[in-house]
Parts: sequence; C-alpha cells; structure tokens
Amino acid sequence: MFTFPYIYKKYDTNQIMIYVIIAMFPGILVKSYYDHFSTLIQLTISLVSVSILEILILKLKKKKIKNILQDFSFIITGILIGISIPSFSSWWINVLGIFFSIVFAKEIYGGLGKNIFNPAMVGYAMLLISFPDFMSYSIIPYKYISEDIHFSNIISSIFSNDSIDFWKRFEQSIGKIDFVTQPTPLNYLKTYGNQDQSFFLDYLIKKNKYCFLNFLISKKINIAFFLGGLFLIYKKIINWRIPFSFLITITMISGINWFFFQEKLISPYVHLFSGSTMLGAFFVATDPVTTCCTNFGKIVFGVIIGLLEWMIRTFGGYSDAIAFSVLIANMLVPLLEHYVRCNVYGVKND
Repeated sequence: MFTFPYIYKKYDTNQIMIYVIIAMFPGILVKSYYDHFSTLIQLTISLVSVSILEILILKLKKKKIKNILQDFSFIITGILIGISIPSFSSWWINVLGIFFSIVFAKEIYGGLGKNIFNPAMVGYAMLLISFPDFMSYSIIPYKYISEDIHFSNIISSIFSNDSIDFWKRFEQSIGKIDFVTQPTPLNYLKTYGNQDQSFFLDYLIKKNKYCFLNFLISKKINIAFFLGGLFLIYKKIINWRIPFSFLITITMISGINWFFFQEKLISPYVHLFSGSTMLGAFFVATDPVTTCCTNFGKIVFGVIIGLLEWMIRTFGGYSDAIAFSVLIANMLVPLLEHYVRCNVYGVKND
C-alpha cells in the first residue's frame, strides 16, 4: 500500500501529476471552447511563468536544474491558476498569482511536501482580495455574441493594463450594449438575489439572459471536471471520501435552506454547477500534502469545506469561496489529525 494520504495504488509523484493533468483536459477543453481559447493563452502564461520561477529558485538553492523534471507539482499549480482566473484577465494578474503561489505558499515552507496550504489557492485568494474587480468579471462567450471578437482582440485584452476597460471600450466601438463584461452568475445572484421575490427555481438567473448563458456554460465546465475527477478515483489517484463528502454536504445544507427560503437562497443545483465547485472538489481539496491522512479525517475535511463553501457563498462577501474554504480547512488539518488518528500496530495512541 502506498503511504501518501488517500492514495491506494503505488504511483511515483510524476505519474500522479500526469494523471491529474490528463483528468483536467476535459474541463480545460470545454472552458477553452467557450471563451475563444483565451484559457489556453492564460495557461501558456502561467506555465511559462511557473517554470521560470522554479528554475530561478533551484538556482538560488544551488540545486540541479534537472530536478525540476522530477516534480510536476509546479505544473499543477500553474494549471490551477491559469484556469481559475478570468480568461481575459491582464497577464500580470496571472504572473502575480503564480509568484505568490510558488514563493509564499510553497518554497517559503521548504518546497513540495512541506507546505501547509494549497499553493494555488493561496495565490488565487490573494488575487481575489487584492483585485476584486478583475477577479469577479467574466466575458460572454463568443459563440453567443458575434464574429467581431478576433484573436487579436483577445491578445490585446490580455496584454493591456486594464482588460475590463479594454472590453468596455470594445463593446462601445461596435455599438453593442452589456454583452461583454458582466458579473459571473454567482456574483449576480449575490448582488440581486435578495431584491427578487420570485426566486423559484432560480428564476433570477433566467431573468438575465447573459447570466443564464454563463450559468449553462459553467454547468458544462463543471460536468467536464466532474468526469475528470471520476477518472482519478477510478485510477485510485484520489480517494472518493473528500470530494463526495464535500459535494454531499453542500447539496444537503443548501437543499434544506433553499426549501424554506426559496425566494432568497440559491438552490443545490446552482451551487453544484456554478463557479469552481467540481474543480475544487476533485482537484483542489484532494491535494495529498495539505489534507488528512485517515479515512474518517478525510470525510470530516470534506464536510468542513462544503459547509464553509455554502456559508461564504450565502453570507460572505465573496460569491465563490472554494479558495477560502480549502485554506481554512488546511489550517484545521493538524487539529483533525490530533483527534482523528489511525492505530499503528503495536503502538497505543494517547
């Protein structure tokens, strides 16, 4: 039996990371298709940035550069940052998130296996707190607007100083209104949900057609990441307890509250298929370094993330809270490990 947390079959680190990358492909492809492949540009920026940064750190530590090829974890961090930020964000947002993730969340603790927080979520949380305007807007997919958006527009947006301002000027130049930049579905619901008393079956999403289109696309992306997560469970790369305890918790608690307060709260359906729910459940919360080792501890860990995700989405200031939920749960891991222990043969626990 392999001794890493919740990994049952023996794989080396490179094999694990390769399987995780493969499992991310469906979600990345679906997301790229609907945002005019700007996600692939962001992924290129993040992967180049994280590779250069890792090489520089290896140089500073006076380690051999070939060591970078023995650890693909930095690639996972780059991918998570690249697909988590808005696809049309300015390039420096991406690079800053990568820098914070690698330097302050990973290397400052000593590198892979010694970090106590999920590196990608530390970088993403920093961006959310520092640049809320950039991080809370999405772009209406090109498929549903016009052929006026070209590859050159995407490049100009990403490498401009203010991508939001760029798209606002772009929409004015072609005479269209309110179709390019707009809040994400979760942001829209958080802002206007309490103002609408006919919220049955999340009517408010359907009230704004662009928000509704973005929700439909978010659902497809979440389904793609869900299928990728099932692949990881099938290959025994991750354990089912963390993602399913997380998903069951957010479904149950949001379902109970939505049943009594349909006019104000979001339904389980929207919670499950909006934002980064499936990405967080299968690819973030299951990070082997920052989670519990015992089976029961994994279940408790997933329940805590699900509870925090619902609470912050419902009552907090952020519409999608997977980063904050995972980071808070990471802080609780030592406490969980203290009270939820596995019995070692021949050793009596205190």
